Amino acid sequence: MGLLFESTLLEVLCILFLLCWVFYSNVTQKYSYWRDRGVPHITPKFPFGTMKDIFLGRKHFGEIYDEFYKQFKGERYFGTFSMRKPTFVPRDPELIKNILTKDFHHFSDRLEININKKKDYIHLHLFNMSGPEWKKMRMKLTPTFTSGKMKTMFLLMSKCSEQLKEFVDQEIKYTSVLDVKEALARFTMDIIATCAFGLDINSLTDKDCEFYRIGIKVFQPTTLGIILQTIVSFLPFMGKIISMRMASPDVSEFLTRIVRETVEYREKNNIVRNDFLDLLIRIRQNKSLLDDDEKLNGHSDTEKKKSGGKEGLTIEEITAQSFIFFAAGFETASSTMSFCLYELACNPEIQVKLHQEIKEVLAKHGGKLTYQALQEMPYMDKVINETLRRYASLAILTRLCIEPYKVPDSDLVLEKGQRITIPTYAIHHDPEYYPEPYKFDPERFSAEKVRERHPYVHLPFGEGPRMCIGMRFGLLQTKIGLTEMLSNFEFGLSPETQIPIAIHKRAFVTQPDKPILLSLTKRK
Repeated sequence: MGLLFESTLLEVLCILFLLCWVFYSNVTQKYSYWRDRGVPHITPKFPFGTMKDIFLGRKHFGEIYDEFYKQFKGERYFGTFSMRKPTFVPRDPELIKNILTKDFHHFSDRLEININKKKDYIHLHLFNMSGPEWKKMRMKLTPTFTSGKMKTMFLLMSKCSEQLKEFVDQEIKYTSVLDVKEALARFTMDIIATCAFGLDINSLTDKDCEFYRIGIKVFQPTTLGIILQTIVSFLPFMGKIISMRMASPDVSEFLTRIVRETVEYREKNNIVRNDFLDLLIRIRQNKSLLDDDEKLNGHSDTEKKKSGGKEGLTIEEITAQSFIFFAAGFETASSTMSFCLYELACNPEIQVKLHQEIKEVLAKHGGKLTYQALQEMPYMDKVINETLRRYASLAILTRLCIEPYKVPDSDLVLEKGQRITIPTYAIHHDPEYYPEPYKFDPERFSAEKVRERHPYVHLPFGEGPRMCIGMRFGLLQTKIGLTEMLSNFEFGLSPETQIPIAIHKRAFVTQPDKPILLSLTKRK
């Protein structure tokens, strides 16, 4: 009996050893990839390749790629490894321009993500799409973000900005310190609810607002989710076996219910509201997205080409596109405004100059915040651009090589399926382009300074055909929020303010790890 037990135990140990060896071999088999091709690279270590600090939550993407970037000063590109997968990292702005724009047809996709198309359809949105599917959806959605549509949505946003002012007015009666991140997150959630779904939720006063609760949940990584993503990173085929959902069921169910009920109600009652959902409904019904003015200006033929054909959208497709609008517009704009107010509190002379511009421009427009007034604030543009340089929403940009590509002025050929990572954060903090990179200086974006730099060293929204489609919308709500806050309140540092701000290490988009607490006083 004892011999049988020892024999069985030995067999089990042998099998375990064999499985460990197979796993080790599978992970390390490509560790010589960059060395064989003569590419300067970070030496990988089992099992995380070169991404140990990211997978263990020690550093965020921006920090780790900034460290790599600095090690290869003078090189045009270098290589890293994400688990077992080699990643190509361009440093040269001209090469980045080729990848994002000039030779876009070689790099039209982002990294492939395992998505359960039946259960996780809300993640089948424009950001995650690839190939002809992406191109068709991009053409359908492009007319929804014209300057004409932004003017229409401005009216909806301005009401939310008034609610923001009223909320802060009430808050300072009881405290001199404000959690600006939470206040601005609720403000942007109100904008998304009204502009995307036609709902007046006023989450600033409704602390238990379901919309806000769901929005926060989207950006809170769970322990289980991190573990499953790590497993899939090691063993990609496990993605289909695990059938992992990227979104929580309650997030998917909530948004689908809101979209279905709103679409059915509007279609039944012929309601037109000129918000984002209304534009998606018009695509669903194969109607023109052009305003009467745009039609008179002769854009109808162009718009037909951009509509992506006669196919409309299903409820699930509308939900998916609404989700990315909901997620991206909510978190990125609120974080950008929060970082901006923090920097203005740290640099009061910049805050004074911006407030003076806001004051003078609003006076020209009868004291009212108008769409045109926002276009007449050049210093505001500089301040926002500098904020986006320091705290770009995406610390890295990813692309996938979809056909072999010979890197110009080299012998290196990138294979089909090669991962590309553009280190946005590192480029934005390279002293070669931005002297004293950690200093907040809006004058870096004066017309003269911008002309002196390569255009592809400032990439807060990406560049090329896959640059952020909602850039205009994001900038508009950011300008409205900052104008409303700075025209009525003065911000300063408080004993509770975290200096410097710590960035959330596991967040996909750049956001503060802790609340941003600033002192504020009402302006006379």
